[in-house]
Amino acid sequence: MLTRQQNIFLAKKIFTELVFNTAYIEGCNVTFPQTQTIIDGAVVSGISVDDIQTVLNLRDGWKFVISSVDAALTLDYICKINEYVSRNESLEWGVLRKGTVGVGDFIPSIPIKENVLKEIEWIKGINSPIDRALEYFAYACKQQLFWDGNKRTSTMVASKILIENGQGILILPFRRSLSCAAGTHFPWKKACVISCCHHIPCHDKSSFPEQGGTVLHCGKGHIIDGGEVFLF
Repeated sequence: MLTRQQNIFLAKKIFTELVFNTAYIEGCNVTFPQTQTIIDGAVVSGISVDDIQTVLNLRDGWKFVISSVDAALTLDYICKINEYVSRNESLEWGVLRKGTVGVGDFIPSIPIKENVLKEIEWIKGINSPIDRALEYFAYACKQQLFWDGNKRTSTMVASKILIENGQGILILPFRRSLSCAAGTHFPWKKACVISCCHHIPCHDKSSFPEQGGTVLHCGKGHIIDGGEVFLF
């Protein structure tokens, strides 16, 4: 287990990896070096304006999360993260969606604010920070609370929970498809083992050369099924 300050230091150290991985699971066509260049504010040729916008939004979103670890986990806070990551990319950003969306054959219900608030409070009552983070991740990915940026927002919220408790960062390496990993979005995929969901202690290292960096992880697996998280 890390101290909170150690965990914040770790997040800053692998900041580009966080942005790159979160961009990649959204289908952003950028390489790790290009991600670093965009983060630095330099011009990158051959990258679409939309992909550059996504990377810049993720940069700002992760900066906000890392700088606000001590903030209370509220719906307003979660909406603020979505405002960063979905800026200029969706019908509305930073507010719960008011219309219907579909993910494959799965159509989540339109989120009702009172129900979302109750779910957040229930999740906050979970003892284990790891269970709490992954429960929120599974719930928010499945329910599609926002018009866009749900996986990105959920990843950052889960990481905020982990960081403030010295339990690491949620890393979703691009070697896995998050579309099927998000649970029962696809009826043919009843459950998916997410071996790439890691909480990050300092003692265990795994190198991801294709990312151009090193990600620390514990290698625990989690099954997400129907919006519930089961540890094994």
